[in-house]
Amino acid sequence: MQNPFSKEQIKNYLLLYGAIVVIMVLFYILNNLLNKQKSHEQKVFETGSSVQIKESSEKPNEEAESSNNNSRFKLLEKGY
Repeated sequence: MQNPFSKEQIKNYLLLYGAIVVIMVLFYILNNLLNKQKSHEQKVFETGSSVQIKESSEKPNEEAESSNNNSRFKLLEKGY
């Protein structure tokens, strides 16, 4: 079986691949050097119960389920 590619074609493919990798590394380095933002804004959540249950518009079973869901899910004390 003969090789369908010549040595020159293989060398050109390898050079193209190497050039693409070098360009990607240069863009990564430039992005890190020029990007001055090192910290992110911390999100602050209110820890009080701000959820209000509608009165008389829901059925009794739905009120029990919604109050059960409110007590099951809690916000974290800190925002990470």
